[in-house]
Amino acid sequence: MSRAFYPKMALSNIIKNRQTYFPYIITCILTIMMYFMMGSILHNEGVRNMNHGENVVVLLNIGMWVTMIFSVVFLFYTNSFLIKRRHKEIGLYNILGMEKRHIARMLFYETLFTAAVCIGTGILMGALFGRLMFLFLFKLIGSTQVPSFQVPGIAVVNTFITMALVFFAILLYNLARLHLTKPIELIHGGQIGEKEPKTKVLLTITGVITMGAGYIFALIVKNPFEAMTYFLLAVILVVVGTYCLFTAGSIALIKLLRKNKKFYYQTKHFTSVSGMLYRMKQNAVGLANICILSTMVLISVSTTVSMYLGMEDVLKTAYPNEINLKAVFHDGYDEAGIAKVESAVSEITDKYDARLSGYSAVSSVTLFCRTDKDAGSFSVFDDAAMMRVYSESAAACLVMTADDFNKLEGSNYSLGHNEIIVYKRDGYKQENVELQTGGHTTSFKVADVIKK
Repeated sequence: MSRAFYPKMALSNIIKNRQTYFPYIITCILTIMMYFMMGSILHNEGVRNMNHGENVVVLLNIGMWVTMIFSVVFLFYTNSFLIKRRHKEIGLYNILGMEKRHIARMLFYETLFTAAVCIGTGILMGALFGRLMFLFLFKLIGSTQVPSFQVPGIAVVNTFITMALVFFAILLYNLARLHLTKPIELIHGGQIGEKEPKTKVLLTITGVITMGAGYIFALIVKNPFEAMTYFLLAVILVVVGTYCLFTAGSIALIKLLRKNKKFYYQTKHFTSVSGMLYRMKQNAVGLANICILSTMVLISVSTTVSMYLGMEDVLKTAYPNEINLKAVFHDGYDEAGIAKVESAVSEITDKYDARLSGYSAVSSVTLFCRTDKDAGSFSVFDDAAMMRVYSESAAACLVMTADDFNKLEGSNYSLGHNEIIVYKRDGYKQENVELQTGGHTTSFKVADVIKK
């Protein structure tokens, strides 16, 4: 038999089954194109070197992982639909004399041709449309620094290897199904009805645990830095939980409804529950894909639009003044130095005939503090050497007068003798704060605790 027989047969099969093969190929191309575009931006050196480029890289890295997981599940799902439509054709080949190893060789070339076309076209279209997405990204973030668009070699290699492994896994899956299925079952595969799916208790429990863990991570994390760390883990857990609950949890729920005789043996419930039970096996993955995709679209669009429209408000909140002037006195608090700063401000405004509005001058001192998380207390000291002694529990502490704090916050706090107001994100448990200066310790009574 000629070596070109199987490649020609594989190519002929793809063309003859174009009604099912071409949608599958288009799906693969779009998935690979999306994955490559994200990779090309992620590995662009200009993006990494721009201001706050590390934040863009972190978000794109998360998106790459999520896209890869979704691509694997989605391509396996579309492939299973394609192979199921071809059961009769493959069964005929087997009955007409082709052994399973010959059919396996034919499927190998079909997968090879499909992978070559999809990966090649996907990377090419990703390079073409990547520039558009690149410019659109910088338009959204309003960056004045727009690095040149690149097609990084590492993005090409990463996309090629990742997607080649996905197609190889699909081929192994198809060969395993071919090996385990009898020829007569392949012939009548399209005529056999859906069998009642079994209740997969372990998969259902896994879905509940992973889904619950993902939402718990999302709810308990308050710190923005921790949120970035745990975000990818939460997303993966929720995605895995969604697939498990749709494929196994939905069947378990329907069977529980069927056991409830009062509910099940009603005209409006009997047909719908029975029909859903027999159809969920093949529709569960599709419904899970729709659920995850729609959720991702809603989150992405709402977050992007909210951040884009609220950018000016964020800037005004973070920087309420157009000019911030900071003077550092290394020898400690200096009244004469403060007077010099205010005098310099007056000279500059007089020189340029400028008008001051919203002007406020405040003074603060940065001291060191030793925290005791178990007791919920901290001690403040002015000796930098103590910072090294208590390096594990030491932090910086900003101190200012109540009058200066009221200027900044527009508040009206007033303090008595030896009273202090403490700001601590997670609250403060003790009634006093100790201040150690020059070998002396002074105890201040906590008049109030600010948590915002």
